Amino acid sequence: MSRELITLDQAVESHAWGDNEEIREAGRRLQMLLPGGEKLTNNQAIAHAQYAMMLDADPFGGDVYAWNDNGKLVQCRGYLLLVRWAKAEMPYTEEYEIETEPNGDATATIYVLRQDNQEFFRDVLKACLADGMRYNEAKAEARNLCTTSASATATSAEFSGKKKPPNTWNLADVAKKRALKKALRQSHGSPSPAEVRQLRLAAQAPQLSPAGRVTILRGEDEEGID
Repeated sequence: MSRELITLDQAVESHAWGDNEEIREAGRRLQMLLPGGEKLTNNQAIAHAQYAMMLDADPFGGDVYAWNDNGKLVQCRGYLLLVRWAKAEMPYTEEYEIETEPNGDATATIYVLRQDNQEFFRDVLKACLADGMRYNEAKAEARNLCTTSASATATSAEFSGKKKPPNTWNLADVAKKRALKKALRQSHGSPSPAEVRQLRLAAQAPQLSPAGRVTILRGEDEEGID
């Protein structure tokens, strides 16, 4: 059996998400214009440009992020993108439990209740109360049966160097965001490239303000921690 060496050029050309030069130019723009983009190597920038094109996502609008972690390329989708898509797919409510250590480390546990499970939640709660359970016990039982839960931790050791949480965020906020992303991926899944594009176009659409002036909707700052 023979082996064939596939170069970066051949691998890029084998996909339908832009030609070679288009992807390289996108990579150069990422290095020049993205905050921290200058820390990406040429190949990392090209890989992230390809990742964004595959998802039809806007790396300059916060749809996707990339950074160089000691020579390793780390890529992720922006959490607000996932939240916007999930709420459009099926509205939900969320509830958190936060545990904080003396050194500031925080663990967040989230419970996501989809709208299509709310009636089931109420039925279970009523049944548990009818069986003589206390309210907190009945709620915990209903939550365990009807919600999607996930936990995540953020530690002070992670941010002891140059890496910092987003402005105004503390470690509990970072842990909550991580838990939310994990839970939504379990309860709702992930958006397709076509859905990402639809969300991005909707977010960029001109909107009339109460005063009649045209404004452009922009997402809140979600730069920072995956």
